[in-house]
Amino acid sequence: LIGRPMTDALAPQASEQSIPLREGEGIIRVGRAPGTLLSVRVTPVDTAAGPMVIVHLHAAVDHDETQVRLTQLANFDSLTGLPNRAQFRERLSEAMARAQRSGQPMALMFLDLDRFKLVNDSLGHEVGDRLLQHVSATLTRCLRGGDMITKDSPTSHTLSRLGGDEFTVIAENIGSPEDAAHVARRMLDALNAPFIVGEEEIVTSASIGISMYPTDDVDLDGLIRHTDMAMYRSKSIGRGTYSFFSDDLTAAVAARMSLEGHLRRAIERQEFVLHFKPKSDLRSGQVTGVEALLRWQRPGHGLVAPDRFVSV
Repeated sequence: LIGRPMTDALAPQASEQSIPLREGEGIIRVGRAPGTLLSVRVTPVDTAAGPMVIVHLHAAVDHDETQVRLTQLANFDSLTGLPNRAQFRERLSEAMARAQRSGQPMALMFLDLDRFKLVNDSLGHEVGDRLLQHVSATLTRCLRGGDMITKDSPTSHTLSRLGGDEFTVIAENIGSPEDAAHVARRMLDALNAPFIVGEEEIVTSASIGISMYPTDDVDLDGLIRHTDMAMYRSKSIGRGTYSFFSDDLTAAVAARMSLEGHLRRAIERQEFVLHFKPKSDLRSGQVTGVEALLRWQRPGHGLVAPDRFVSV
């Protein structure tokens, strides 16, 4: 623009408009291509030669490009490019409505990587991020390759990342729980392939929870909660596997929450007691020490077995 009249650089439709010689700011387009906006700031000044204006120009982001970028940030995960939590809830709501109308079941799956924290702590967050990107790409390929569960039952999948190492899959037009299990096994098998980072070889596994809808007749938050319960059951039974939600899970979770609530108050209520078991030398028969064991004397329940409360 140096040494040229400003109107020479403007697009034809813009050049017909006069640039206001008054204080203020605005936007002009230089040419017709996207991303050719300039921000203009006009500042009046008094000089020895009389009143003049200083015009400051700098690149401005196209409004359309900005809108696209904002939409991307609002709905998609910046690390993996997958739909984020907000977009996941929107798509789940739509999928549930379609399943309700058609009567064709859908499955919701929660997938949580096993021991991901160990990777972050031992190899660093950069490696952890690369592993998440690898998992995202692996699951995307796996689900794309499994779009036909059977010849008569085409399915569609939406893979999302909720945050951390949590992924979700919305599988529509699922014929039966067996078909959902087939999808889960495909994902677990795909994740077993080693991921090489530098000289490190990382083998990932995951725990998957599955809920079926409208078989599991709940609202959106209820379906999410049930699937989360099923995923934690998978973690508790050994990881690297999948579990379906069932009604007994609700009772088990309620019992655990009740136990945890009472356990938190057990110390202040002085409900814990020590039991001592002697340690003996078998050759001499002499007592060489004791084991001090914590026991919970819960009012109305007697002694609570250690295997019930220690894990909590």
